[in-house]
Amino acid sequence: MNTTANSIEQHHLLDDKAAAPILGIAPATLKNSRFLKTLNGAPTPAFIRLGRSVRYELGTLLEWRSKHYTPGEAG
Repeated sequence: MNTTANSIEQHHLLDDKAAAPILGIAPATLKNSRFLKTLNGAPTPAFIRLGRSVRYELGTLLEWRSKHYTPGEAG
């Protein structure tokens, strides 16, 4: 994959239903984390509000997971 395509893929916007499996959690848990401002003891992943909708950038989720996820934690 070329750099431009990779950059575009990293900025792909995901809703709760698509983002939650990347983090190994339920969509409701991700939604609740925005109100609690914490997810598994870490700050909630950054999100974008588009009107009433909330979206997460794929790159942001992957970065959050690499910093805050320990294998065996989720599931």
